[in-house]
Amino acid sequence: MLAACRAQGAEVSTLDDLAAVVATSDPVVEGVLREVGAAVGRVLGMAALTLDPDEIVIGGEIVHVAPVIVEQAAATLRYELHPLPTEEPVVVRAGRLRDTDGALGALAAAFHLSPLLVGYPQPEAADGREDLRGTLRTPIPAPLHARPRRAL
Repeated sequence: MLAACRAQGAEVSTLDDLAAVVATSDPVVEGVLREVGAAVGRVLGMAALTLDPDEIVIGGEIVHVAPVIVEQAAATLRYELHPLPTEEPVVVRAGRLRDTDGALGALAAAFHLSPLLVGYPQPEAADGREDLRGTLRTPIPAPLHARPRRAL
């Protein structure tokens, strides 16, 4: 994406450079970002045909730097899914978390699955914000050695 912007004459080599150019509403860079968003929307449209999601979250630092990518992906997805009758449109939004939050979430999930913490109550957020620690509610299968054996 940065290379495509440079090929169009924009002087960007980092996401910080891109953020500065996006803030100036450079039409060349916005055109490149819309092309990227359209490509993302086409791919998501194909996946949505198969998976039928209610919501699609696009993550990564780039969606915070260039929100137009999410806007264009959503518009393209709506166009791709237009002929399909649906009760509710698929919601496309930017992820709220940043790149490093995936690693933090993996650590939280690992601690959540720890047999040392079984039966402990879920902590509440002290600052009133949404507490994401209790969102992993999918039942986790028992380890293979703990499962009852079935006769064939």
